[in-house]
Amino acid sequence: MNRRISVLPAYGASGPVVINGDQVLAWVLGIIAWVCICSGAWFVATRADYVKLAEANVCYGSNGHSNSTLLQCANVKPSDAAFYKSEIDRKARNSRLAAAAGGLLAAITIIVIQSRKRRRTYVRIPTCGTPSRFSETVFERNQPREAEINNALKQEHARREAAVKNMYRLKALRLAQDAKVNCPTQ
Repeated sequence: MNRRISVLPAYGASGPVVINGDQVLAWVLGIIAWVCICSGAWFVATRADYVKLAEANVCYGSNGHSNSTLLQCANVKPSDAAFYKSEIDRKARNSRLAAAAGGLLAAITIIVIQSRKRRRTYVRIPTCGTPSRFSETVFERNQPREAEINNALKQEHARREAAVKNMYRLKALRLAQDAKVNCPTQ
């Protein structure tokens, strides 16, 4: 079943964006699989370190003193526990970075594929005087902007006319007041 989802575009964008639901599901499942692979690789890589860490903890307690006189503790040093902990942490960090890098790579791939699809659908050479889809969408996208600009210009022109008219009215009032002050009534 092929699901398509229409998403309303942002202001100034052309037409609705169609997202194929099956492709999104496939990409999400792919990213989840990549994260699981990275986690599994971390588990396999650190299994031996966890065994050695447990052995070091048996031989040397948390205080660093020897707890056992077992033969297997002969080759274990007190610093081994800290070393194996740091190895496990390093491998965990590398696994997380690999998972994040894989997810980022998948997201970039999706963006590149979608942009190429959009470019392919809008850039066409017009034939016999018919406008291309790209020029139609640019024209349609610019029409509301041009209408807003024209509206703003008309409002600015009306404001300027009102200011000039107000200036002449105030000038006439000032002249009338000056005339009253300079010419006393008889």
